[in-house]
Amino acid sequence: MDITDQLLNELKEDYNVEYDKKNNAWRRLKRGKINVQNIKDVMTKITGEVPTIENTYPTYKNSINGRVCICGCGHCHNLYRLFDKKTHICFFLGSDCINLTHLNYSNDLKCGEKNGFCKKCDIPLRLNGDRKNYNKNRCDDTCNHCYDAEQLIIRQQKQEEQKVLNEIRNEIRMREQEKQKVLNEIRMKLQKERLDRIQTIFLTIKFDDKDKYRIYGTRWNPEKKLWYWTGDINDFPPELIPLKRV
Repeated sequence: MDITDQLLNELKEDYNVEYDKKNNAWRRLKRGKINVQNIKDVMTKITGEVPTIENTYPTYKNSINGRVCICGCGHCHNLYRLFDKKTHICFFLGSDCINLTHLNYSNDLKCGEKNGFCKKCDIPLRLNGDRKNYNKNRCDDTCNHCYDAEQLIIRQQKQEEQKVLNEIRNEIRMREQEKQKVLNEIRMKLQKERLDRIQTIFLTIKFDDKDKYRIYGTRWNPEKKLWYWTGDINDFPPELIPLKRV
């Protein structure tokens, strides 16, 4: 929402509210009690919408020393930041006024001062009750929401790493299968070529020389009553060449 000079003057004259450039927030610098409705009027005039728990969010750190809330009371020890979610415009309010939209703000603030704040999102850590948001056994200063979100990211990263690892394994497996397929084809081709070269060659060997040529794998065929050699023609012993039958 555009802040016109007319609106600036109205905020200053009617509510004593000005923009604190040093802290980048709207605040009231002078005391003077105004009613609760006027607090919402001020924030509505600046943001364009009525502040509710749904459209605002507080912070619990980076408070400033100051006694005057936008409501005009001068009894605040510290002023806290309340942001509009849509515009992210910041207002300095006392804890009691923030409680108007965020009912548990004061109690949460006390929890934070006692138990600490989440190192991720800075919300107070609550150890007990229905709104418990921290498991002190973890000892990691992280609220349950941030812890679960972090664990989800870790699980997703592990799943992604496992997915990549599985893809690599599948790729290696496919390559090994392809390699084995090629080797099998080569082996079958060589086997076929070898079978094509298997021949039986009959030999003329004298009875007295039969033991001499047994060392070359010769055998006796009782039906044809001839000696023969069977095997890969490329392995045919040169010593048997003169004995080949024509």
